[in-house]
Amino acid sequence: MGRFTELGQRMDQLTERVRLAAQHGVGRSSEEARDWRRYLDELGDRIRQTTQEGLGRFRSETKGLGQAVRTRPQLWQKQRELKDKYEAMGRLAYDLHRQFRIGNPELKKMGGQITRLIREIEELESVAEKEEGTTSTRASTDETSATS
Repeated sequence: MGRFTELGQRMDQLTERVRLAAQHGVGRSSEEARDWRRYLDELGDRIRQTTQEGLGRFRSETKGLGQAVRTRPQLWQKQRELKDKYEAMGRLAYDLHRQFRIGNPELKKMGGQITRLIREIEELESVAEKEEGTTSTRASTDETSATS
C-alpha cells in the first residue's frame, strides 16, 4: 500500500504544479503562450506516465494476490487431509495397542496414557451429568417454591 500512497502524493504534486502553471500563464503573449503550451504538454505527459506506472504496479500486485487466493484453498485442503491421516494413523496405533499387537515401548506407553485419559473423561462426563441433573432438579424446585 505504500507504493499507492507514494503514487497519490506524486499525483497531488503534479496537480499543484499544473494549477500554479495555469495561474502563472494567464496574460502571456502569443510566443510565451506557445512555450507555455509546450510546458503544459510536458506536464501532461508526466502525469500520464505516472498514472501508467501506478496502473502497472496495481496490475502486477493484484495478479499475485489473485494467485494467492487460488492457492490458499488448495493449501487448506492438503492440511486437512494431512491432519485426517495423522488422526487415522493414531486411531490405528491405539487400536493395535488395545489388541496387544504393538511391540514398540513408546507406543505402548502412549496407548496406556490415552486409555487413562479416556477413563478420566468418562468419569468426568458422568459427574457432570449428575451435577446437571441435580441443578435442573434444584432449579425446578426453586421455581415451584417461588410460585407458591
